[in-house]
Amino acid sequence: IAMGKPVLTLTSLERPRVKVYIPEYRIGRIMLGQKADITVDSFPDKKFPARVTFISPEAEFTPKTVQTAEERVKLVFAVEVTAETTEGQLKPGMPADVSIDLNNE
Repeated sequence: IAMGKPVLTLTSLERPRVKVYIPEYRIGRIMLGQKADITVDSFPDKKFPARVTFISPEAEFTPKTVQTAEERVKLVFAVEVTAETTEGQLKPGMPADVSIDLNNE
């Protein structure tokens, strides 16, 4: 194990988190506490209620340097959404989709 790297990561199976990436042009509509829904392939007809619990203060981007307006639209912000309750149905590593209620501002 390299110095400074985590030895152990704990996660809550009852309140799992999903990290999503929001385009820069939409991040202004995302707020902490905002309602969201998590869906997974294992339960296609079920929506797990969630809330936005983290918004990165810094943008990330695919290219190493952003020099043109076209490349600037590729900027994204990491956002974490935490499930309110899942009854243990969501497991770490499950692919998930998140929809954030933009009308709930």
